[in-house]
Amino acid sequence: MPASMLAVALLGLNYGHLGDQSASLVASLLLLGLFVGVGEELMFRGIGVQVFRRAGLTEGRVALYSSLVFGLVHLSNAFGARAQAILQALIVSTSGYFFYLCLRVGGVILLPMLVHGLWDTSLFSNLVGDEPQASLGMVLIIVLQAVLIVLLLVRRRSIEPEAAESPA
Repeated sequence: MPASMLAVALLGLNYGHLGDQSASLVASLLLLGLFVGVGEELMFRGIGVQVFRRAGLTEGRVALYSSLVFGLVHLSNAFGARAQAILQALIVSTSGYFFYLCLRVGGVILLPMLVHGLWDTSLFSNLVGDEPQASLGMVLIIVLQAVLIVLLLVRRRSIEPEAAESPA
C-alpha cells in the first residue's frame, strides 16, 4: 500500500504544469509538501496515535480516531472552500487512515512522512502558478484512493483481527 501511494504520487505530479513555473516556485512547492508531510504526521500519527494508545484504545480505534481527528482539523478549510470542505474532510480522513497504515507497515514515522509529503506535493502541483491546471495524474490519485478504500473495507479484519475467543 505505501508503495502504491508513492508510485501514484510520483506519477500524479503535474510535471508539464510545473515545467512552466519558476524554479523557485517549484522548490517552494517541494518544501511545502515536505513540511506539511512532516508536521502533520508528527501531530497525527506521532502524538495523536500515542495519545490514543496510552488511553488504552484498541489499535483499530487508534487508527479510526486519529484519522477522524485528522479529517476534522481540515474542516478549517471551510473558510475558503465552504461546503466542499466537508467532502474534503471525509477524503482527508481516509488518507489519514492510509498514512496510519504506512506507520504500521513501516514501523517508523518516516514512511508516512514521506508518503504524505509526496501525496500533498502531487496534489499541490496542480494548484500553483497564475493558471492552476488539473492533470490526468489527478485521476490516478482519485482512483487509487477509491481502490484503497475498497481494499480497506474488504481486508479490515487484517488491520485489527478479532480477539481470540477466550475459553468459557
